[in-house]
Amino acid sequence: MRPTALAAAALLAAACSPTADFHADRVCATAPQQAFPGVQSSTGLPDTLPAQRVTFDMGSGIPDLHAKGVKDAKVLFRELRLKASDSSQGANGSPTQFIQTLTVALEPPPGSTLPSKQVLAYVRPAGAAPTELVIPGDGTNLVDYLQAGQLTAVVSGQGDPGQLPRTPWTAAATFCSEVDVTVDYLEAI
Repeated sequence: MRPTALAAAALLAAACSPTADFHADRVCATAPQQAFPGVQSSTGLPDTLPAQRVTFDMGSGIPDLHAKGVKDAKVLFRELRLKASDSSQGANGSPTQFIQTLTVALEPPPGSTLPSKQVLAYVRPAGAAPTELVIPGDGTNLVDYLQAGQLTAVVSGQGDPGQLPRTPWTAAATFCSEVDVTVDYLEAI
């Protein structure tokens, strides 16, 4: 090989990085409809809504974070959307207005020593009657809580006793994240 060709090859090799970056501003997963029992309030005080364990399948939008060569993986919690069925309408006609507070805590993967981690705490603003809750996430990196692309959360809250649905109702929850992953191809092969 001539020296100029060798120099050109060396420059080309130096300019080419063996890594690739994957970025997605928004990767969302909607859990199947969740069923909730009707709630009968007898005290007039806010009632605890039944805690619901919800699994979000984030796998189709997130590369395998445990594959060889994956580095610097970040899956940042950006948003939770909750839309209740029309059967949950409170006295003023809004499907989610009975929700006064809502918390979301992530469960660690099976066999993990990680603690449960609260990533969302919502308090309904006074006078608000949303038809859908759109709650910003706190930017928590979810990587350690993902297991085979699955993220499990426990959703709980308090309801306004004058607005609680008395009959069973359903809700759809959508969990959105931002994803940044770097893959080193030399390590991946």
